[in-house]
Amino acid sequence: MCSFARLPRLPWQSKFLYLNCVRPQHRRAESLDMRVRKSPIRYVDGGLHIPKSPFNIRCRIVINHPTKHGKANRNHRSHQCSGRFCGPHFAQLPDWRVRGITRNPSSPAAKKLEEIGVEIVQADADDKHSLIDAFTSWQYALRRETEQAINIAEAAETPSILKTLERFVFSSIVSVTKWSKGKYTQAYHQEGKEESVRQIRERCPGVSAVMSFVYLGTYVNNWRFAAVMGPQRQPDGSFIMTRNTPAHLKLPHVVAERDTGPYVRALVDMEPGKKVFAVSEYMSFTDFMELWGQHHRVKASYREISTAEMVKDMPEVMATDLGQAYDFYHEFGFTGGDPEVLEREQIPVKVEVTSMADYIKSEDWSQIINAK
Repeated sequence: MCSFARLPRLPWQSKFLYLNCVRPQHRRAESLDMRVRKSPIRYVDGGLHIPKSPFNIRCRIVINHPTKHGKANRNHRSHQCSGRFCGPHFAQLPDWRVRGITRNPSSPAAKKLEEIGVEIVQADADDKHSLIDAFTSWQYALRRETEQAINIAEAAETPSILKTLERFVFSSIVSVTKWSKGKYTQAYHQEGKEESVRQIRERCPGVSAVMSFVYLGTYVNNWRFAAVMGPQRQPDGSFIMTRNTPAHLKLPHVVAERDTGPYVRALVDMEPGKKVFAVSEYMSFTDFMELWGQHHRVKASYREISTAEMVKDMPEVMATDLGQAYDFYHEFGFTGGDPEVLEREQIPVKVEVTSMADYIKSEDWSQIINAK
C-alpha cells in the first residue's frame, strides 16, 4: 500500500519527503526524513497526526509501505526497504537534508547510511512520542538534555551519595519567557534549562538544598563550531565579523574552558543557593575586532546585520530559537535583570579571569587566517 498526504506548497516552504517502511517480521521501522531548512510536518502515514508543538512541523509528502494486518507477505518484499533505497540518492543532492529513523542506530544498515551523510535518529514505530521527537530533533535534544540533568540529580539524591554531597553546581540560563514577561517565548534551549531546574527542585529535595548555579556568558570560541560566527576573509585581504548585535553593545564574553573553573570554585566557597555570572570580559564586537586586527596586523572590522539575515540559513526551529535568544540578550541582558545573579565584582572571593587580549593572543586562528 502506498499513501500520500500532500499540502498546498507555500512560498516559504521547501521540499520535504518522508519515507517509512515497516518490516513486519521484526516489527521495525526504517524511515527517512528529508528536508531543506524550513519544511514543516503535519501528517504521517496518512493518519498519524503530529500534535501541535512549539516546533510547528508539517509534512510535504508521505510514502508508507506497511504490510496488511502486520503479516509477512512475499508480495511486500519489494517495498520493505524503500526508505533505505531512496536515502543514498537524496543524500547526494546539495539542497536536501536527510534523516533516517530506526530502532537500532548501530545496525549495519544505519551505519552505512550514516557514512554517506544521513542523520540517524533512534525511534520506535510503536512509540508515537519517540517518533515525534525524531521528527523534531531540536525538541529531542532539549528533552534529552533535561532527562540527563535529572538523571544526574537523582543519582546524587541517592542516600549514600547525598550524605557526602556538599555542593551541586548546575550550569544554567535564565528563562527568556519569565524575564521578558512573555515578550519572547520561543528560546527553547533556555526554557529547557529552566525546566531541568524546576524538576530537580521538585524531585530531588536533598540535592536542591545544596544546589548552586553558574550562568555563562557568550562563548568567545563559538566560531570553532560555526566558522561563519568568526572573522571572514574578504577579497581585499581584510576581515569582517557579522552578527546581529549592536556594534557598541558590550557583551559578556567568556573563555569557558579557562574561566568556568574559577567561578565554580567561588560558588563552592559560598553558601548553597547562590548564582554567579561567569564573564571573562565585557567588550563590544567592534572593540574585539580592533584588538583582533592589531594582533594579526590586518584590517579587521565588525558589521551589524539583522537577526533575519543572521539566521537565514538555519533550520526554522533553530533560527527562531537563536533569533529570540539574541533579541532577548540585547534588550534585557544575558541574565534578564535577575537580582540574584552575582557579577564578578559582587562575589566575595577573588576570581581570576582571561582578558580578550590574552585570549586572542593564545588562540589558534589558523583556520580563519588561512581560509580562502
